[in-house]
Amino acid sequence: MKENLEHLRKLYADCGLSLSDIRKEKRFNTETSKEESYVLITRTGIEKIIDKKNIRYNLSIEDSGLSHCTVKVHCWFSDEINSQVMTLGSASVDNCKFKRYPEMAEKRAIARGV
Repeated sequence: MKENLEHLRKLYADCGLSLSDIRKEKRFNTETSKEESYVLITRTGIEKIIDKKNIRYNLSIEDSGLSHCTVKVHCWFSDEINSQVMTLGSASVDNCKFKRYPEMAEKRAIARGV
């Protein structure tokens, strides 16, 4: 947990994030029966990180229908080891309030990749 917090602070400083680029949330963990706090990076924050870290990405739709969409993202990072990651983002009637499933799946995939 402490390493995650330090990483988040470094990312915050390195990428010029502001308070409007993060959102603090709380949720109840049913396994531990305790309330937990966590931080989400907003879309503008993700875009700042992409810009500052020179991240390139490619998107493709993996599966789509009237009630769901899954998007795959492949991200390339211009860091000291030129790393890359591939992950998925999905949206469906079960986890999305809006009926714009492709747009939400894209947003989730990019955020998860970054």
